[in-house]
Formats: sequence, structure tokens, C-alpha cells
Amino acid sequence: MLCALASSGSMARVGFAVIGLGLASVFPLAISAAAQRRDRPAAAAVAAISTAGYSGFLAGPAIIGLLASLFGLRAGLGVLVLLGAVIAWCCLQGYPRGCRQPTIAASREGE
Repeated sequence: MLCALASSGSMARVGFAVIGLGLASVFPLAISAAAQRRDRPAAAAVAAISTAGYSGFLAGPAIIGLLASLFGLRAGLGVLVLLGAVIAWCCLQGYPRGCRQPTIAASREGE
């Protein structure tokens, strides 16, 4: 939110630094959770997460730039805030019945 509402470049930089610190652990946690799933091989699950992550890494700046050129930079960055809120809401809804929650420290014994 600080990035989208920033009135100066230094305030926007601080906002981006806070976002970076907050999201630094998301990708490793997603890889760990994907590797612990039992419904498909770990390598396939990790490859799918990596592909989605790198696709977002490549397409994200272009999409934000397009939105910024059409509606302004604040609106382009505001979309990130909305998407983050949607993702957080989806995470808070819990896991579907029958799925076990992944744990980071769980070992993959027996494979």
C-alpha cells in the first residue's frame, strides 16, 4: 500500500523494501509444500511451482507497465495490493477436505 500511495521516490523505495522482506520466504515455502504433496511426484510438483513463479517474474513487470500506461502508476501498483489481498484471503480459507497441511520440517521418509 505504501508503494501505491507514495508521494516521493524514497517512500516508494521503502515500501518496495518492506514488500521484498515480507515475500522473501514465500517461494521457498511454496517449493517445500509442493515437494511434500503425495498426489504427484515431488519433481513434477516443484517444476510446476517453479514454472508458475518464473512466469510471474517475467510477465509481472510487463502487466504492471501496461496497467501503468493505461491508468497510471498508482493504479498499476494498486493491482498488486488487490492481488495480494485475494491471495491472503484464499490462504485463510484453509485446505480442501482430505488434504493435509504441509509442514516445513517434515521429512520425506520412505521414498
